[in-house]
Parts: sequence; structure tokens; C-alpha cells
Amino acid sequence: MDMNLWKNWLREYWPAGLLILLVMIAIELFFLLLAPSAPVLERAPEAPASRVEADENEGASGAEIKNKELLENFSGNDGQLEVVTVKRVVDGDTVELSDGRRVRYIGIDTAELSESSQPQRCYAQTATAKNRELVEGKEVSLERDVSDVDRYGRLLRYVYVGDTSVNDALVRRGYADVSTYPPDVKYVDKFLASERYARENNLGFWGSECFDAEASAPTSAVDAGGQCVIKGNITSEKIYHLPGCQSYDKTVIDESAGERWFCSESEATQAGWRKAKNC
Repeated sequence: MDMNLWKNWLREYWPAGLLILLVMIAIELFFLLLAPSAPVLERAPEAPASRVEADENEGASGAEIKNKELLENFSGNDGQLEVVTVKRVVDGDTVELSDGRRVRYIGIDTAELSESSQPQRCYAQTATAKNRELVEGKEVSLERDVSDVDRYGRLLRYVYVGDTSVNDALVRRGYADVSTYPPDVKYVDKFLASERYARENNLGFWGSECFDAEASAPTSAVDAGGQCVIKGNITSEKIYHLPGCQSYDKTVIDESAGERWFCSESEATQAGWRKAKNC
């Protein structure tokens, strides 16, 4: 093309071409702004922690779930409970496990099966029967306090069936009394409250369950010299001891402390004393 013609063409058509180009760019931008934006993919919500835990629990055994519940209520031994099976009951406060270990219940005491007096044998037998009803052949959870074993090598533990404290149940129903030895005193207040409940409601040995065996027992206790021989001792409460009772010989009466001698059991009970459970 001749240069002069090219120059003439540019002078004539360049402004119109530039205008057309600008209009096309404007139209393109217009459609870009009006076009719908691409959808943003939303992340599916995560399951709440409680639901996750529930799903995990669906695969857990009943014993494991019960154990978790117990851990919320009892925190001995750094919050750990040992789940075991009771093979047999030895007496009211001792059991043998399926692996051969023996467990002595912490904080309580029951009468011994070897007791010589009929009432005490009765108490021991009923406590053993109740303990057997509660735990024999069952899966239980053991909670340690501070001490691990006693001088006989028995495990010292609080024992639970489900969420029931066996130690406390025996006290509350009047089959055991409170007997705590530091440092294992975690539940002493609870046990003492249960003992008060049993005593106030005449449950177990606090009632007349085993007293029929004593119906023919003499009501007076005077030696050949006419001296009263029933010992009215005061510890945490007023307790009297008859000659021949387990603690009679080692009980020393201090009259300056309010302790006294009685000539009959009725005299002792009327004065506010109760009979020792090892009589």
C-alpha cells in the first residue's frame, strides 16, 4: 500500500476504530460483572464431641461404661478403679477374688465367725450372708485409698457393685460398724452418717435381730463380794462390757472421766450405755 494512502486512512478511520475498541472492552467488563460467581463449597460441619464420645460408648461394654460413671463419683488411687470378679465371700468384710487375692473392706468391721458368744456368731453369720448377697460371683470395682495392703497381705479397698458402695451398704443396713484407721479415712464421714442412720432406725445389730439368743442371759452382774462388774466405758460413745466379752479385760474404767460400773444390763441401758458388739 502506498504510504500516503496509509497515512490518509489512519487520519480518517483511527478515531472511529479506537471508539469501537473501547466500547467492546466496556461490554466485556459489563458481562463479567453480571455473571454469577462460582459457588463456594462449604465444609461439612464436624460432629460435636459429645456425639463422637457417644459413638465410642456404643462399642463399649456395660462394665466399661459403669466404670466411667464410677470414676466421676470416686477418685481414689488417682481416679483409677480395678474391675475384678469376686470368687467367694470369706466373711462380712473380706472376699476372695477369682485370681486368688483377698480384699479387706476399708473403714468398716463386722463380727467374726469365730466369736464364742451366740449373739456375736449371729451377727457374723448375718453380715456374711448379706455380703454374699451383695458381691459373691459378681463383677465389682475396687478403689484404693492410701494403703495398699494390710499386715496379712490383703488388699485394702472400697468395693462397688455398679454405683453402690458395698462398704457403706453394710454399715447403713446395720451389718457392720465404722472402723477407720488413718491414713485410709476418705469416706469416714459418709460411713459415720450411715451408722447413725442404722442405729436410729434399729437396723441389723442395732435392732433385735440377734437378741433372742440372749433371752435367758442373767440380767444382773455382781461378784461374790457384792461388787458390780459391768464396765461402763466411754470412747466416742458409751459402751458397756460384760465379764467374758472380748474387750472386757483390756477395758479400764476411769471414773473421773465419767466412766462407771453397773450391776445389771438394764441399769447400764437406762443410764445411756449400749452393749459392746463383741459381747
